[in-house]
Amino acid sequence: KHGDWLNQRDDSYHKFMRLDGKKTTEQSIFNNFSLGVATNRDAWAYNSSSKELSKNMKRSFDAYSKAIDLLNKGTDFGDIKKETITDISWVESTQAAALRKEKWFFPLIGVLFGIENKKKKGMY
Repeated sequence: KHGDWLNQRDDSYHKFMRLDGKKTTEQSIFNNFSLGVATNRDAWAYNSSSKELSKNMKRSFDAYSKAIDLLNKGTDFGDIKKETITDISWVESTQAAALRKEKWFFPLIGVLFGIENKKKKGMY
């Protein structure tokens, strides 16, 4: 009937309440949506090793500081982005902060927000 090769479909599924209320007027479980935690820096801000995470974050902050120094010397931001592309993610907010020449300092806070258990480590 539905092309199920096991012929075990349960049509009551269509009576379940929707999970998402996006683009519908039907009643749903979740009505709010967000991007959640979005750093756009996963390669730099996530690692199963706190030591490697710290090294990655330090490298990003160093690249940012170098960018500020180069901007203060009159270097074109496009050239700075090319030079630091493997060390930092120049998302819109980071680029805007750099162009405003905001100083950043290397925080240890990324290491403090670790989630650990016996099998797995994850840090953000």
